[in-house]
Amino acid sequence: KVSGWDVPAARPMYETLIGVDRKTGKYMPELATEWSVEPNNSGYRFKLQKGAQFNRGYGEFTAKDVDYTWHQLTDDLAKTPPNTFAPWWKKTIKQVEVVNNYEAVFRFTQPDSTFMDLVSESAGQMPIRSKAQFDKEGDQGETPAKPVAGTGPGVCQ
Repeated sequence: KVSGWDVPAARPMYETLIGVDRKTGKYMPELATEWSVEPNNSGYRFKLQKGAQFNRGYGEFTAKDVDYTWHQLTDDLAKTPPNTFAPWWKKTIKQVEVVNNYEAVFRFTQPDSTFMDLVSESAGQMPIRSKAQFDKEGDQGETPAKPVAGTGPGVCQ
């Protein structure tokens, strides 16, 4: 499973919701085209890029993939080593609400100032995965037989 940037060589294959400008260090659109804080700092709303495709023919990236990725991070809590961010995801995010194919809202259980770093390539703890691949191939475990589909250009076939 891809759970953050465990393998630096894999980074180009997996995009996150938010990129980081290499010169300024500021957040910039990647898979999310825009984002905003929800009322009362209760979460973040992301508008998603239309037409972004997963490698290996797994279709278009949508909000369902964002929700699936979050569930994979939190559902695997019991299986993850203590040095991962899985406990943080479970403690901080109540749910990912899929508004439509191109909009998702992360609902906080408690606001956290590190959220934006963790969904961005800055910390890279949430590389987006394909729900369609999981639906077709199932859980491939820690050492998948086939590459995990990403939306980035540096792809293993």
